[in-house]
Amino acid sequence: MKSQIKVCFSHYRELKLLVAVSSAVSLTVLLDALPVMAQDHLAQGATTQEIVQNVTSEDSSLFQALPEAESSAVDGLRGNRGSGNTRRDADPLNSQYLLGPGDQVSISVFGYDEYAGTYGVLSDGTISLPVLGPIVADNHTLASFDAALTEELNRLLVEPDVTVQLVGRRAITITVAGAVQRPGPVQVVDQTQTSSSLRMPTISTALSEAGGVTRKADIRRVILTRQLPNGELASSTLNLWDSIWIEDDLSAGRLTGQGAEHLILRDGDTIVVPELAEGEELDERLVARSTLAPDTVRVRVVGEVTSPGEVLVPPASSLSSAVAIAGGPTDNAALNRVELIRLNEEGAIESQEVDLRNLIDEVQIQEGDVVIVPEQNASTVLRWAQRILNPFGSILNILNRL
Repeated sequence: MKSQIKVCFSHYRELKLLVAVSSAVSLTVLLDALPVMAQDHLAQGATTQEIVQNVTSEDSSLFQALPEAESSAVDGLRGNRGSGNTRRDADPLNSQYLLGPGDQVSISVFGYDEYAGTYGVLSDGTISLPVLGPIVADNHTLASFDAALTEELNRLLVEPDVTVQLVGRRAITITVAGAVQRPGPVQVVDQTQTSSSLRMPTISTALSEAGGVTRKADIRRVILTRQLPNGELASSTLNLWDSIWIEDDLSAGRLTGQGAEHLILRDGDTIVVPELAEGEELDERLVARSTLAPDTVRVRVVGEVTSPGEVLVPPASSLSSAVAIAGGPTDNAALNRVELIRLNEEGAIESQEVDLRNLIDEVQIQEGDVVIVPEQNASTVLRWAQRILNPFGSILNILNRL
């Protein structure tokens, strides 16, 4: 049995390499299972190479029974190991995360506890390890840094087996321009508390930090610009529309995609969200329910409601939802004559009367809408409308005089 375990352990590095590239299953569970597998397969005359291939095959019953890796940080980080050149990928859509000053990594060397620990990438882009001293981590992927560290340790140890994990992510600065609520530079910060739930800097999170896309956003032609290592700029056009409806999580009330919006960003990237061309339109309800939309929109609800004033409502909310968030109608509310006032895309004021007697409607609220819930006296609507419209009228009069 010991000889069988030894044979299997001799290929542990190869097994780890294959698993890290193809599956990201738990290496600890695999390692515990290796002796039993070695006994079964070697008894059948299988070579150790065949054992490794069997373990990492997706058809393997053991593979299917193993849990996924605990750290979500491996998502998007799978790549070629063993070559430092992998970090110099010229593909602007390369989704591998690049290490930089401020990141925290966990390093372990199998059988050498003195190297185990959590290390920060210093301002000069290096990580300082015992005996080795500083080693460059800046601009490395996890895989290429693993390979570089292994190469350095080869001078001191015999076939060192190195594991590198990202346990803390630095804030990165992304410029977001175009049809978003708050265009400009945004910082994408990981606000999670554990390494098992690190939030990668994606287009979706960057747009969220910018307040979400506007109603005029053409999310089919989002432009990502990235500076390559040679100093050149590379741009790619991304279609986020095709991916927002991939997974419709009705229980959460939001749509989440698995496409381009989850592309991992790099420090200094620029995202431009163009506006829809004249005559073009997208399903506003679908966009409002996606992770690309603002978390809330501001609506002013006045008149016969319990708590009149400005309220924050989810972007896919109906008119009746806004009334409910404002405390609901009073006993004297005329729900059959609720007035919705908004500025259209041309800047003109539009008014629509909605019957909310059943508190059911299909009118979707938008940023800046004004909802007037009148009392039973018909003149109330006119009085509130005059209060709301007077500021707009004054502004228009001033503009006309210029």
